[in-house]
Amino acid sequence: MCRILHLENVPTFLYLQASRFCLDLANKMNLEQESFDALSILYEKYPHKLTYGSQYGLKLLLRLELDKCEEVLRDVIKRNSKLNEEP
Repeated sequence: MCRILHLENVPTFLYLQASRFCLDLANKMNLEQESFDALSILYEKYPHKLTYGSQYGLKLLLRLELDKCEEVLRDVIKRNSKLNEEP
């Protein structure tokens, strides 16, 4: 379904737009595996993006992959300094 995620040499803006569309479509169609696979690829390619990391971490939590979930969410917090600040 999300074939663009596996292509090389795609301009970043087009890649990100297509991936967002793919994620939205997979979620609306309840295609959990497609959504999970897309988030996994996006998190690996763009680990600094808070959205992909947090969504991927939550998907891991729902799958009860707790060790990987903790690893991903700790990485998200570490990479996003605003999340480390105390109120």
